Amino acid sequence: MSSRPSLASQYIKSLLIDCPTRGNLYFGTSLFQRTRSFAMPFRLLLLSILFIGCSTLALQADDEDDDEFAILAGTAAAQTIIQLPSDPMAIDASPDGDLLAVAASSSVYLISITDRSLQWTIEAGSGAVRSLSFSHDGTKLAAGVFDDGIVVVEVSSGKELCRAEGHPGSYDPKERSAYGVRFSGDNKMIVSSSWDESIMRLWSAADGSAGKTFDPGFGSEIKELAVSPGGAYLAVASSRSEFVLYKLSDMSELWKSAFFGLSTTFAFSSDGAKLAIGGSKGKVNLYETANGKELAWLNGSGGDVVGLAYLPDGRIIAAADSKKQSVWIWSGSSENQELVTVDSGYRANRDSDNALALVRKGALAAVASDDDRVYVYAVP
Repeated sequence: MSSRPSLASQYIKSLLIDCPTRGNLYFGTSLFQRTRSFAMPFRLLLLSILFIGCSTLALQADDEDDDEFAILAGTAAAQTIIQLPSDPMAIDASPDGDLLAVAASSSVYLISITDRSLQWTIEAGSGAVRSLSFSHDGTKLAAGVFDDGIVVVEVSSGKELCRAEGHPGSYDPKERSAYGVRFSGDNKMIVSSSWDESIMRLWSAADGSAGKTFDPGFGSEIKELAVSPGGAYLAVASSRSEFVLYKLSDMSELWKSAFFGLSTTFAFSSDGAKLAIGGSKGKVNLYETANGKELAWLNGSGGDVVGLAYLPDGRIIAAADSKKQSVWIWSGSSENQELVTVDSGYRANRDSDNALALVRKGALAAVASDDDRVYVYAVP
């Protein structure tokens, strides 16, 4: 336990000492003053409940103070466990698969999976980091920060290269929030989405200067962005499962649809020819990228799909927010499915920006969990 009292315990102490001067109805001496007409046993019962509740709050707060970053030894299921101060809200793997970027609150951690070491950590801004994206050449990392725009850093050093601010579409004109960020195929631009409107903007990855804006016409916020390998396509979906696919070079619309019950988590095949879209109750639909033709549908076993990727051998791996069998791997078609499950015993974090990332060229899968951890599994 930390030797320093938590803010919560200090606050509780101040209430117990100072509340007569505050006129508080529920704490300390004031409680006695307000309940003089009650029988003594009832008064003691109230104070006992108060004491137990305050003690629990203080202990929980102190425990939270002890939750620091750590890379832990693996278990029977997971090879590596990354402990964080809070839930991981974004993860992404470098193109070579050796580095994993993880965001928790306003911090970004860069981890070498090869030797399980922390390369660097940065404070990306004043708000929580909601999205991470490596450039396709692996030299830059972009972080979309709630209330603080986009920061681009050098992967080798963690040095800030530029910052983009002033994303359009926020209810408050002074807001600078960016909910999702992705690099273009040539690494020269970054496409971002706002957290509360269906507006995208292009930014220069070199200096953060603003480019064109685009509105898919969803009428609700953009929930997910994905750029295909090679950068030819941009997939965009809203929180209402509306979907648009763009040709990224000129942002021309290729096809548009709505998918009932889909959680709008995307994955492109390595050649960009196929697109997988994750859904509710463990379902994944496969489409031809160029024209939107449905190719197959795959079934998992419960839970919404919140992380999705194509493995190098063409199989599809998914992470779900169910408590059991949270990682699934499919091969074959909808008529002849082969399904492998990993009974991990945890729940993937549905609030994370794609809760799954492949590392070590698909040999390992990193999954953001809702218990302040990232679990790294060997892919069967």
